[in-house]
Amino acid sequence: MQLNLPRAFSFIFLLISSIVRAQSGCFEIESILVNSCAPSASNGEGKNEMLRFRVGDQALNTASFTVAWGNSNVFWNGLLQNATTAQKTASLNATITSCGYLVEPTNGDLPAHAQVLLVTSYNVSATTGFFAQLSDTLYILYANDNSNTGHFLNYVNNPNPDAQTTTISFVDVIGCSDVVTYYRSQLITTAGNIGDEDGASVSFTANGTPTYFNNGCVAPYIPLSANWNAPLVCEQTPPIDLNTLITGTPGGTWSGPGVSGSVFDPSGLNGSVAITYQVGAGACSQVSTLNIPIQPVVSPTWQAPAILCNTAGWVDLNQYITGTSGGTWSGTGVIGSSLNVAAVSGNVSISYSVGVSACAQVESHIIFVQALNANWTNPGPICSSSGVLNLASYAPAGSTGTWSGNGVSGDQFDVSGLSGTFPITYSASANGCSISNTQSLVVEASLSAAWTNPGFLCDTSVVVDLASLITGNTGGTWSGTGVQSAQFDPAVIVDSSSVTYAVSGIVCQASSTQIIYAGTLSSPVIIGDWELCSNETPTALFCDSIPATTVSWFIYPDFSQPVATGNSYIPSAQTTTYYLVRSNQACNSDTTQALFTLYTAPAQPVISNQFDVCENAAIPALQSASFDSVTWFSDALATQVISTGLNYQPSSVGTFYLHASNAHCSSNLQTVTLTQIPLPVVQLTVVGDSVICHTSSVTLAANATAPITWSTGAQSDSIFVSTPGTYTVSTSNICGAMSQSKTIVDITPDASFSLSTYSGAAPLNVSLTTAAANCDWFLNGNAYQWSQNQEEFTEAGVFTFMQRCDNAGCIDTFYRQVEVSNEQFLLEIPNSFTPNGDGFNDQWKWKINGVHSIQTIVFDRWGQEVLEWKSASANWDGSANGNPVPDGVYFFVVRGKDIKDKDFEQNGSVTILRAN
Repeated sequence: MQLNLPRAFSFIFLLISSIVRAQSGCFEIESILVNSCAPSASNGEGKNEMLRFRVGDQALNTASFTVAWGNSNVFWNGLLQNATTAQKTASLNATITSCGYLVEPTNGDLPAHAQVLLVTSYNVSATTGFFAQLSDTLYILYANDNSNTGHFLNYVNNPNPDAQTTTISFVDVIGCSDVVTYYRSQLITTAGNIGDEDGASVSFTANGTPTYFNNGCVAPYIPLSANWNAPLVCEQTPPIDLNTLITGTPGGTWSGPGVSGSVFDPSGLNGSVAITYQVGAGACSQVSTLNIPIQPVVSPTWQAPAILCNTAGWVDLNQYITGTSGGTWSGTGVIGSSLNVAAVSGNVSISYSVGVSACAQVESHIIFVQALNANWTNPGPICSSSGVLNLASYAPAGSTGTWSGNGVSGDQFDVSGLSGTFPITYSASANGCSISNTQSLVVEASLSAAWTNPGFLCDTSVVVDLASLITGNTGGTWSGTGVQSAQFDPAVIVDSSSVTYAVSGIVCQASSTQIIYAGTLSSPVIIGDWELCSNETPTALFCDSIPATTVSWFIYPDFSQPVATGNSYIPSAQTTTYYLVRSNQACNSDTTQALFTLYTAPAQPVISNQFDVCENAAIPALQSASFDSVTWFSDALATQVISTGLNYQPSSVGTFYLHASNAHCSSNLQTVTLTQIPLPVVQLTVVGDSVICHTSSVTLAANATAPITWSTGAQSDSIFVSTPGTYTVSTSNICGAMSQSKTIVDITPDASFSLSTYSGAAPLNVSLTTAAANCDWFLNGNAYQWSQNQEEFTEAGVFTFMQRCDNAGCIDTFYRQVEVSNEQFLLEIPNSFTPNGDGFNDQWKWKINGVHSIQTIVFDRWGQEVLEWKSASANWDGSANGNPVPDGVYFFVVRGKDIKDKDFEQNGSVTILRAN
């Protein structure tokens, strides 16, 4: 069939609203028929390959159209459009059985958004069926090529190269180019498998990503389709652009409830709404009607509780819903609509969702679950001898709570002296939540294994019943040498036996071990210092101890005078023989005799404790006096002997120790210290430069080994000096004296000068007298150079000379001023002024010259003096005593002497006007 052009072009415009702007900005390559169908050997594949592209927002012209084929061995020969191509186009249109149409561009013009098909040869087959189902209008271009060689290379396994790149450009348009690349090894068959088969094609996304397909011998166009996806819509969903749902051909029309143009507004609708999309026209149109379900408005609002206690068990969350019920709950610890608060703690995020799919609404809240734990660990039975029990160590980990019960104070439970069962409660609370746990604590009374030692048993003693010696808890067991059950036989032991009594309950245990002595009593063994010097203090003498025995101390062998009993005794400070006997009720030991001897200690050597030695002097010998031998030491513990004898020659200064000794004793240590006194040294330094300017100062610093004194009388470590002169610092000690001096020089130059005259009439000659040299001169602030120390002033004025002298950074300046006047006398006085503050004529100003002295008096109209002044440079602002005078006429008298000392006088009036 054949379509007229207006209908065909109207079909093109249906596509404009959904065109994607070309990647290059002016067009975009969309697909390639790589492996075309060749009807015969004479009409090979190279004549039937095709490439489709879409024009962008601006129309293009094919005059500058160029192509670089994927097969680099095939060259571009331009486009062909003539009677031959027109006939070919007509032949191809005759094969179309659908509503499509092929058209060549007029004058090479490709409209904006046009779909364009480039055929690799003007001799393309018209019998292969490429365009039978074409339902769109395509612009067709023919390459000026009649070769059978393929322009796009087909599938090959592991080809080299694999990538095939095609570039199209409109050269006359800057940047108007697009490049696409496909891979030969990825081409597929009609069954969708990778391989070589006619119809292999590639489509490209806007960014050039390839997708491989095979529709057989069909041109690479997109069939007309009315496919679209129905959305899930909520009552509150804003209007939807239905064009965004199209999956088929865009540019169609929409109809149905709530539809206006391509916009669907669900407001006021409910249930399922049928919407129809139609694309194309007449017999070629495609229609698709789908139902759009509209979900009702729901509200997921719920009011979260401020806090939940973890002791509450399962909490029904539905009780907190304030919006739409029937939704679902989610979050940690949530099962169905219940929250297991026993399984969570702290901040828990809980969400409530109501509604279907995309129309679902969710609201989440944080619920704080206060975790409490009162499960404290019961330590089991406790012995009352354990004392104070720290209950905090049995509290649940991380829990803070309080303890209560009889005997509990804070978290302490004193079990001393207790026995029985005691209920103890641990309570925890936080944020209004509380929990407690009471357990019984069993306290067992402590046991005592105390027993009385029978004392020393003579080997003739009878068997002792140990049970009769128990003073603690009975029912225990005995052990030890000589023990049989609870009987002790002293005849079977030698000297002594270690005997233990042990008693135990459920958790309490006690034992007591004592030594029972038996046999013949041993003589006391004395421990201590039996020889003592007179300069030492007697210390206690000790003897070994045997239970139930007594040691007696005597000073006579007949035991007639006991001096002490017990195992220790401090002897008197004199030589004495002591006699000791050990005894109990049945036995006595042999006598122990010991001589305590007191020796006379020698006196300390006589020597001075301190000697000073100057550092440049020889170290003197140390000389002591003593009746006994003398030993010298280097340490205070008298362990390192360095010399013996009355005298000692040290090799260096330091502290030395000595004592006198006889055959038995030594005197107390004597300490002698030799101290080296350094020679007096003083070092004077200038902090800065010893050359100063008359406006600056310098710091003199001294470092000395002894106290210092400056020639200024100062005794500090440093002084500030601003006056030139010689400064001396001195120091001294017992080893001598030393001093150092420093002269401070002021190098400030003298810039003073004098002039022959300081005032006069022009022309005025001025001569210079100065002692300075190589200084800078300035006249009225400008650099100046004297001419043979002379200067002539021909004009009146005030002239200031300045001399600036610089000596190594020390600067001095001196000024002199010369006043030059003009001999011509001039006095012009205006007769009015307006002191109103407008900046014009606000003061009474004169023209005056050649005046040596002047006096001005102003009177009011009644002859009263208003003010007077004697300065030629003064101007009147219309005030007197700081206050403005009234407007009006005032009279004045001006008198004085001119530069030639002649008198002058001028009378007149002046009018003051302040009005604007």
